[in-house]
Amino acid sequence: MEITNKNRNRMIYEENPPNIVCLVGITDPGHVRAIRPYAARYAGRYWIMIAATITFKNGAFAIPANLAALFERDLDTGADGARIGNVLYFETDDPSTLSGQLIEAKRLGGEHVDAILLNVPWPPVESLAEFRDLHPGIKLFLKIGPEAFGQVSEKKYTLKSRLAKYRDVIDLVILKGKEQGPYEALNLGALEDLVGFLSEHMSLFFLAVAGKFDVSGKDPIRELLAVYPGLSLILYRKLLNDGGKFCLEHAIRFLDILPELYGRN
Repeated sequence: MEITNKNRNRMIYEENPPNIVCLVGITDPGHVRAIRPYAARYAGRYWIMIAATITFKNGAFAIPANLAALFERDLDTGADGARIGNVLYFETDDPSTLSGQLIEAKRLGGEHVDAILLNVPWPPVESLAEFRDLHPGIKLFLKIGPEAFGQVSEKKYTLKSRLAKYRDVIDLVILKGKEQGPYEALNLGALEDLVGFLSEHMSLFFLAVAGKFDVSGKDPIRELLAVYPGLSLILYRKLLNDGGKFCLEHAIRFLDILPELYGRN
């Protein structure tokens, strides 16, 4: 993918807080402890977050058995900015009762939940507002993937108008391209185009990208970060081993190259 945006050196927002770097799929508290030193090492530059998946399907919640241990706060991690953030990666098959589901998900997640990542195509704005009224300190991240993009006819101006409705309830918009297949509703080229468009035409949100990433070689996401270092990153599939389980070695390899990816020493 060739980066063509004319503003090659601009950040998405000049006053960006530290980039969020979210690692999805961790199920072992020991892995969290192994990652903690990176939170201290990169304090002020990145906010390292881990995401545990919680779902509401067929009328019931499913959560990791060791969720409380995953989301523990260590007392010896130093300044608050050096700690690991905790995210609930939330999915539901019934958005009609979303506000109540989010309230219960927060309760299940415990007192150390920092954010909820909504893997829900265009959740009801009113439900998110109801949740925020009760939990104003919890950040809400909205993922826009191929399904959500398809629901706005794959048109960026329509996407912009739809996103504007979320201006008071969402903190981070995550753009997720489809990783394979000949008919990609949101391929990596479209992802680049959307990042450029939203950074030029919207100042409502911070932006993140999610998806496939190759730690060892040339990668479209790597090229995108070279142009837009204000982007945050949500990593999932490339952190898994061949058996579909979270791989600590993959995560460490990725965290080791963060300064290189973002052009920082």
